[in-house]
Amino acid sequence: MTGIIISLFMSKRKIIVAIIALGFISFLAISLLKSRAKMPVSPPPLPSPTAIPILEDGVAIEPEAQSLVTQAKDDLAQKLDVKKEEIKLTEIEPIDWPDTSLGCSQPGMFYAQVITPGYQITLDGRGQSYLYHSDYKRVVFCQR
Repeated sequence: MTGIIISLFMSKRKIIVAIIALGFISFLAISLLKSRAKMPVSPPPLPSPTAIPILEDGVAIEPEAQSLVTQAKDDLAQKLDVKKEEIKLTEIEPIDWPDTSLGCSQPGMFYAQVITPGYQITLDGRGQSYLYHSDYKRVVFCQR
């Protein structure tokens, strides 16, 4: 008789454990489904707009290059001691420089040997051409 009671007790225990486990698994499944339902579905990314060139002194430049042209004009106006309005952009060309010297290495200086994208900017001041080289942040006077 004791054996029957123990086996009934063990069967009830297994059933209770199974019910608890099933309840826990159901709770996890419902929680996962609710969290997925709350997650916003992001739309596919829009194609990036094509940059519209800006005309400066009759030369088309990319919008991201405008501040670089301004830096170069400011520097040349100061060097020549003229008004910035007297400095004209004659050409701007995108270029990949072979290192961070931007094609204007100085003796005794060391430069990171990485391809550095930027621009070659040609300005006119007092009837003479001047070269500036840039990356996307800075310009360097580079008269050769």
